Amino acid sequence: MPGLAQRNEQYSSASFGFWSKHRDDVSYNQLQKFWSELPLQARQELLRIDKQTLFEQARKNMYCSRCNGLLLEGFLQIVMYGKSLQQEGVAGSLHYNRPGLSKSPSDGGLSMPDGSQDEIQNPSVHPWGGLTTSRDGSLTLLNCYLCSKSLKGLQNVFDSACARERERELLYPDACGGG
Repeated sequence: MPGLAQRNEQYSSASFGFWSKHRDDVSYNQLQKFWSELPLQARQELLRIDKQTLFEQARKNMYCSRCNGLLLEGFLQIVMYGKSLQQEGVAGSLHYNRPGLSKSPSDGGLSMPDGSQDEIQNPSVHPWGGLTTSRDGSLTLLNCYLCSKSLKGLQNVFDSACARERERELLYPDACGGG
């Protein structure tokens, strides 16, 4: 996903992939087509990671104790946020029955009459940049990102995560950063 930020007309019309300059790589249009045709349940499975796998990956990357502690603290805060959404009856997503917000059956996404879809998919309006946990405790994305047919919202989430990582590096310069 990091290469999506580089998308422009030259990349979309060229046969190059968006991760590299190699012709055999996946193009943005191919990825967009794949995503738009993927059923919601498959998207949910694709963009989730359970707690055990997350921490096993951190161990494999040899995170120092400080980085591991920051990861655990962040994960627990996201879990608490996910639980608060579930208690509010939101089930890890924006509430589809909220006034002015409706589920659009034609495109599988959210629609808003006043055109504030971009605001919903702005990670900065969500406490954890679009991250939440499912009922089983797996880390996932809010449904406003999973239901969207466009990759723009997902790119916003990944860009926001990169920005938060840079902020952490500035706040904790003595932490290893994962290796």
